[in-house]
Amino acid sequence: MDAFEVELFLLVEKYGWEDRVRTGVRKRRVALASQPAATARELADRYGLSREATAALVALAPQAAGLPSAPVAMPSDNHTVWEPGEASETPVQKAPRAPMHQTVGPGMLQPGRSVLPAEASVSGRSWSTLARAKPDVDEVLAAFAPLAGMVGGRHRAGAVVEALDPDNILLGASGEVVLADPAHEPRPAWRSPERVRGEEVVPASDVFVLGVLLFEALSGVSWFNRIAVDPTLEAILAGDRRAHEREVPAPLVAVCERATAAAPADRPAHALAFLSEVLEAAEPAEPAEPAEPPPPPVERPVVPVDFTAVDAALERARAARADGRFAEAAEIERKARSDEAAAEAIERDRLIGLLCEPADDPALVEGLRAAHVRASARNEPASWLLDLLAHVDVAGRTARYREGNGRLTLLTEPADLAVELYRYEERDGRLWPEPVASLGVTPLRDVTLPMGSWVIILRGETEVRYPVRIDRRTRWHGTPPDAEGPATIRVPARGELGGEDALVPPGWFLLDGRWSWCDGFVVRRTPIRLREYVEFLSALRRTGDEARLQACTPRVGPALTWEGSSPRIGEDARGVRWSQEWPVVGVPIEGARQYARWRGSLDGHDWRLPTEKEWEKAARGVDGRPFPWGTAVDVSFARFGSSTPAAVDEHPADSSPYGVRGLGGNVADWVEGPAPAGFGVARGGTYASRADGLGCGASHVVAEGGSALVGFRLARTA
Repeated sequence: MDAFEVELFLLVEKYGWEDRVRTGVRKRRVALASQPAATARELADRYGLSREATAALVALAPQAAGLPSAPVAMPSDNHTVWEPGEASETPVQKAPRAPMHQTVGPGMLQPGRSVLPAEASVSGRSWSTLARAKPDVDEVLAAFAPLAGMVGGRHRAGAVVEALDPDNILLGASGEVVLADPAHEPRPAWRSPERVRGEEVVPASDVFVLGVLLFEALSGVSWFNRIAVDPTLEAILAGDRRAHEREVPAPLVAVCERATAAAPADRPAHALAFLSEVLEAAEPAEPAEPAEPPPPPVERPVVPVDFTAVDAALERARAARADGRFAEAAEIERKARSDEAAAEAIERDRLIGLLCEPADDPALVEGLRAAHVRASARNEPASWLLDLLAHVDVAGRTARYREGNGRLTLLTEPADLAVELYRYEERDGRLWPEPVASLGVTPLRDVTLPMGSWVIILRGETEVRYPVRIDRRTRWHGTPPDAEGPATIRVPARGELGGEDALVPPGWFLLDGRWSWCDGFVVRRTPIRLREYVEFLSALRRTGDEARLQACTPRVGPALTWEGSSPRIGEDARGVRWSQEWPVVGVPIEGARQYARWRGSLDGHDWRLPTEKEWEKAARGVDGRPFPWGTAVDVSFARFGSSTPAAVDEHPADSSPYGVRGLGGNVADWVEGPAPAGFGVARGGTYASRADGLGCGASHVVAEGGSALVGFRLARTA
């Protein structure tokens, strides 16, 4: 079995690819020499290989001895320690004679390193205990693979182990292999013939002892006659073997015979070569050919599946939803998803057929690349497809695609603005902008950037945040639909933005998993506070327009009484006194619109409610994150699971890539969007939401008279 097969077998189990891959992949054996150990460990961790498969994959990789690995101490609590040479059936509790730990990960050693005494005690069982427990073949191989891998690491470093006595080999519960005493002198029965004769020992000498250990564990009896020391030495020198007690598969007996050949030159050269032979011998035999002719091969599509019709249907579904035709949109999307699943199955069949061919097939390479593009576009796990593509693309046709760099073009008005680049890094569920470099001044044209989510700070008379997402082999240029060139990002002059204003530049962003264009706009950083809305009501009171005042007065929240044109804010129906720094709630959607017009009459701006698309871009940025702050929820990030709102600036973590606050929790915001008659749309989580109600996609249909969970904020076209 080679690394390519190990990985493909995992894909069969993990992703449901059909069992016929198991047969077809044998036609496409890929040499292990092309599989670095670092990649082998990453594959093992990513796909959850068993510890024996991990050990085999890592041990067979050509650079195993060169991999650095952090020391992994075996547990020391309630430890069980074996003294070398003990022959008891079960381990006994006693003080450690020389506490040990393994200096590297299971099955590997760094060049020139030994297993050295350290500060933690060893727990586990000895090889002797394993052999006496009458294990089955799988259990023996699961323990033998990391043992041979550890010895092979020493061989690659130009050393031999020699201390391979079954009482000196300790096996940890998680596959660790430790020599209790690296300088231990093994008993005669576990010495190679050349060592007995006092000749030079070589890696093949360790292979001899590994063969003895493996056979004894499989068979349950000694490989040699151990009646006394002298006969044992004679048996070793003569190569005398005894019949075994338990039946051992013939292929494994054969590899043990070869490993214990009298001459070192007739044995596998080192432990890793021996392990490779053992794993190959353990492979189940190929089924016999059927007597009758095999069924005709399944015809597979040759031409790649065209997903254009599916994509067009999903686009029609989005358009119907935007027009308020929700039932029609749901039916179109249901049919499109069904067609998509059927098309994916056909394409999977085509790729499996190509995968089973031995040649380096350009059609397979392009098919896997297209499958990776589609999976990435849907934000589905796709790294396994990229790994598979690296295996099959022998000619390197997709090397630049797999590298994944993209390009950035950025034009500004005015030009010559300083450009500072930050990369979003995830820590504890939040995406933090980490400084990377200065990119000079604008304009920027075709600057190479690695894949990832970035934010650019443009510094002019005001500071503007410009989020960017670089995808594989793409150009980020901000060209609007039906336009010929990139949009120019206008940076406002000093005084154009108020202290509560945030600019959201024009550009593309991920909406429902698809790229969508949104023109630039300005949005208030916080929802309208209670005190700000009371100012508006006071202005209405002074005009004497009682009908309009009553229409705009909140239906819920704190009681509002008047002394002339001065309002008095009382308690709500529960007896809770509201802070004037809390967001105002219970405002009818028409009252929110009238407040926007009133505010515009004071400062000269054409304020309005944001559209649904504007609100979502202000919340998500461009990278499609599920929450304004990142990828997960913590009680400290936002106001939720509560009975009352909080001050608009109480949760600084509830901040979007543009610095807009309170889009995740506290109160939802009225927005302009399609809704049934008598209702409006509100977006965002609320102070009463559960954690799963805080996402950027949170949307509510609310009676237009308002709700205790809904406030509003203002926006205007940039």
